[in-house]
Formats: sequence, structure tokens, C-alpha cells
Amino acid sequence: MSTVPTSVQAPLVCWNCHERTLGTHFCSSCGKLLQLPPGIDYFASFEMPRNLWIEMGALEQKFLQLSWKLHPDNFVNASEQER
Repeated sequence: MSTVPTSVQAPLVCWNCHERTLGTHFCSSCGKLLQLPPGIDYFASFEMPRNLWIEMGALEQKFLQLSWKLHPDNFVNASEQER
């Protein structure tokens, strides 16, 4: 069974540095949190392959990583736009 890549196809433009980035959650240039593009699905958001069967251990690990990185406490001193 082949998998379809889940990365964001078109580069996003960072709201802070205005550079094009291929990052899903953070800008690869300045590290700021990116706004998710409209229409993004859970596979792309969690950077998981589009398979019928998802490896639950990998999904749980990715969830824990993202919840740690995206936790609101990490953005207490961030700008209003980034919060």
C-alpha cells in the first residue's frame, strides 16, 4: 500500500519574517508559530502518512510532542498574534 505525503505542498509565508517556509507548525527561518492553512487535515497536522491503519504508538508520540511544543504556557510572553 502506498502512502501519500502529508507535508504542506505549497510553501507558507511566515507572518513574522515574511519568508517562505515548508514547516507545518513553526517557521523554519525565525521559529515563530505558524497559522495552519485552511483545509489542513489531521494527517498533515500530525505529519502522519495517509494510511488506513495508523500506528497508535507513533500517533501518541507525535501528539505528546506537539502538545508539549504548542502548550499555551510556552507562549505567555509571545506577541498577541502568536498567542
